[in-house]
Amino acid sequence: MDNNLELIKSEINNLNVLSKMNNIDEIIKRSSILIKKYPKIQIFYNYLGSSLEKKNQMYDAEVIYTKALEIDPENIFVLVNLGRISRIINELERSEKLLKQALSLDPENLLVQLNYGELKIDQNNFKEAIYIFEKIYEKNKDFQNVIMRLATVYSIIGEFEKA
Repeated sequence: MDNNLELIKSEINNLNVLSKMNNIDEIIKRSSILIKKYPKIQIFYNYLGSSLEKKNQMYDAEVIYTKALEIDPENIFVLVNLGRISRIINELERSEKLLKQALSLDPENLLVQLNYGELKIDQNNFKEAIYIFEKIYEKNKDFQNVIMRLATVYSIIGEFEKA
């Protein structure tokens, strides 16, 4: 088992290097092979799903994230990724369910909260989105994504001074 563990760690490091190099095609190729070799190792599904997302292959990414969720139904990263993809492909109810599940597992996770706030924008629930984004901003004033989202929502509702 130790050899397998070392090999898995090495493969994860290789995927990290490829990710930093933005070599999406190679990540897709390698993570697909690794999933066949290690079908229960969830992180390989995340690499594959993320790479498919970057190639704008949202439905393929959804399939991969769904398989990853079957392996570990309480993995916050998978829940967030699948929740985000569901939102992008306009499956807002599924997105809400997945993101609420992630929030129940880790209510203080800023990434989960950010994605939940983005869902609220898509649901035209701007008041709730502002509440969520302001809550995130209070916790981390350097979180650039939330500052931009706040400005966007304030612009949408016509509060240009706040934007």
